[in-house]
Amino acid sequence: ELSQVHQLLSSPQCRLLTLTGPGGIGKTRVALQAARNASEGLRSVFPDGVYYLSLTALDSSEYLAPTIASALGYVFFGQDEPGAQIIRYLQEKRILILLDNFEHLVGGVDLITGLLEHSHGVKLLITSRERLNVQAEWVFEVMGLPVPSTDGHVELAELESYSSVALFLNTARRVSPGFELDPDNAGDILAICRALEGMPLGIELAASLVRALTCAEIAD
Repeated sequence: ELSQVHQLLSSPQCRLLTLTGPGGIGKTRVALQAARNASEGLRSVFPDGVYYLSLTALDSSEYLAPTIASALGYVFFGQDEPGAQIIRYLQEKRILILLDNFEHLVGGVDLITGLLEHSHGVKLLITSRERLNVQAEWVFEVMGLPVPSTDGHVELAELESYSSVALFLNTARRVSPGFELDPDNAGDILAICRALEGMPLGIELAASLVRALTCAEIAD
């Protein structure tokens, strides 16, 4: 996924990339690492920097422009509308801006389209539970962690090679030192990971229960 996102961020044709998926699937984690990779590996593409903005605390799209300005260190002046000032400021910039958790700020889409139309060196990486539905948008769906198929038998030694199982075990061992994968709990751990379709947050929450419940009880 990181490799695919990196390729899209490298492409001049992709100006707006939205990572979609349900809450807890890992959109923020993927986007943050992609932004870090871009700041190191795509410096020639984004010589003016890579910026991260968490939008979780915003309750209205009217705060979007001031939040972007604050992250960029830009101070508003004059009587012009804040969004117009941000667009004008970024017209000569070559920059990547990560806007995390955009789904509740759909009223701010006009600012997004304005940036894309007038600030040609700006690229936007957005995480959202829903796509923005604007013409310039490229959509990348973040999927759950790999889970063993229901077809055929999987050897116990192979299970930890699946990142969903590995995440369950790592989380379980943090809350219950000494927890191990064994023939008695392997089937239940598989059932949990499959039921959650590899969702990282769900797996972590389920695995944290091993200090109080058996894996069979968690699966039930």
